[in-house]
Amino acid sequence: MKQVTRREMLKRGAVTGVAIAWATPVIQTVSMSKAFAQTASDMPTTTTTTEPPPPATYYAVKIEPTNNCVDISGQTNPTGAGQCLDVDAIVTPVAGGCAHIASINNANADNKPTPWEVVLEDGCTPLDMACYIKTGGSVQCQSVDHASVWDAATNTLTFPHPTDPATGELKDISHVEIVICCEM
Repeated sequence: MKQVTRREMLKRGAVTGVAIAWATPVIQTVSMSKAFAQTASDMPTTTTTTEPPPPATYYAVKIEPTNNCVDISGQTNPTGAGQCLDVDAIVTPVAGGCAHIASINNANADNKPTPWEVVLEDGCTPLDMACYIKTGGSVQCQSVDHASVWDAATNTLTFPHPTDPATGELKDISHVEIVICCEM
């Protein structure tokens, strides 16, 4: 077996390097016709185009303590007791919102501690809501945090009875007002 010296290895490497360097200009002279070229606008993108959201209709409803739904689409300028949401300031709702309430559960007077549940029809979501609380002989409006009552997986709004901070007792719910958005 013949041994290769360091000097011979360097010579062989130099010859190989020259051969590669000599081949490079040949590769660079190969060209493609303009038909295969892409301009910047032809380049594929990673973003996807989204279609505009489906048309939606807005409704405003009042849930009463008899498991009853009442349309309040024309309600404007809250006056205090019994009315809190200025529904026209949020959106312009139309009549017919009660048809999009799938069910109302436990909306009864003095049903503490059971919360009221309102299930919206598929394709509907709440935009704004308020809960009315009986305090003594009057009714007070209380805004409701969307995230604390909405379960998107079941389309359910759950309104728990609030606690009186002074006594620690649960208060009665007078009624609930909801502005909803439904895809058409």
